[in-house]
Amino acid sequence: MRHALLIVPALFLMACSADTTSSTSDGTRDTTAEEQSTVTFQPDQTQATRSPSSFANCGGAPAPFSDGDIFSLQPVRTSLPAQKVKSIALTFTRLVERNVPLALDLGGPVRGATFENAEHAQSSDEKTGVGLVAFRPDGAPSDALTSATVTVIDVATKDGEPLTARVDLHFASGDVLLQTFTGTLASYANGCGSK
Repeated sequence: MRHALLIVPALFLMACSADTTSSTSDGTRDTTAEEQSTVTFQPDQTQATRSPSSFANCGGAPAPFSDGDIFSLQPVRTSLPAQKVKSIALTFTRLVERNVPLALDLGGPVRGATFENAEHAQSSDEKTGVGLVAFRPDGAPSDALTSATVTVIDVATKDGEPLTARVDLHFASGDVLLQTFTGTLASYANGCGSK
């Protein structure tokens, strides 16, 4: 079976240093999320990347940050067993509304892409909203999303800064995944890979 990561044009997700514990923007642990969540999702890594809307020279510094850049935050569980979710891919621009719970429309495609063995949700406005793909473990039964809400907390303004978002996913089975994820941002330079 193929493992899928959300691929946005010119965006290849790579591992970077990440903190996958639930936390608030001031660094304190967020226990409210864990108390309400019925789904256990313990990612092995959280990837945070920026795909610039324009590129500098290959091998040079990444292009300056712009409104058209696509940010991606993706907690991934690579070790077994993954239960209901093996990965959640979030995409947004720096214009995304921050610290506001965004209720997403269910279904895909998300930024022009759909994936098998996954649930899709997105905001109606790609510039100020969020796209979400929740990947199920291979062979896991389908459990459709009944609602998806994302709150983007931190959007990095340079590489090495945190990208943080909170997801609130409700499934047809009644299960709930409510968790905050943080990754350290790395940009791509001209499709040449992470700097």
